[in-house]
Order: sequence, then structure tokens, then C-alpha cells
Amino acid sequence: MKPWIRNVSKDALPHIEPSDILIQIENPDGIFENSNNFKHIFRFRFLGGVNNPHEELNITDEQSASLAKILQSALSAQHNVVVQCVSGSVRSGAVAQAGIDCGFQDYGDKRKPSKLVYQKILKYLLLKDK
Repeated sequence: MKPWIRNVSKDALPHIEPSDILIQIENPDGIFENSNNFKHIFRFRFLGGVNNPHEELNITDEQSASLAKILQSALSAQHNVVVQCVSGSVRSGAVAQAGIDCGFQDYGDKRKPSKLVYQKILKYLLLKDK
């Protein structure tokens, strides 16, 4: 059975069942939610908008490469992944969609992936944009 990946909001995180990996994405000035329900937690701070007037706050190449590496490692280790951002659909949706494209099972969460975040992660996953 393939491992699954899902995207959730900050408000939903306390109600999520324990899993192997949590990827948290917060606004640059935001506060991370604490969660002890995960074996591994990875935290990132960035925005994901193409029209963001503060481009320096968008996802960086280094962050994109790190996220791609986390996804590839989790997939090969058969670990389930929860990706959490503030709304639970844009930045986390982009990471989840990239994960699905590289082989994770879709948990079925609604998402509106940030094209910027999605494309930057795909660049490091060596996949073509859909």
C-alpha cells in the first residue's frame, strides 16, 4: 500500500490523527502550532503568492529543494505525510500535490495549490509541471 499525503489547516492540526511526518508552513511572522503526534516535524516559513509585493518572503530554492528531499525520503521509507499551512489548501496544497505527483496516495483533501510553490518543488523532484 502506498503512503498517503494530506494537506490541512492550522485550525485542523490538533484534530489530525498521529502520523509519521508533519511539514508545517507558516507565514514569516507566524507562530508554529505544537504537535507531539508526529515522529518527525519539519518547519518552513514562506509565502506562496505570485503577486506578493515582498518576493523575498516567497519560497526559496533552498526551501524547495528541502521539501523535495523530504517528500522523496518519506515516499521511499513508506511514511505518511501531513502538510499544514494556515488555510490548509494553498501552500500545503502545493506540497501535497507535488507529493501525489511523485507517488503518494491522495488523501482526498481539497486544495488550491500555489502554482509558484508547486513549480519550485517540481523543479527539484525532476517532474514536469502538469
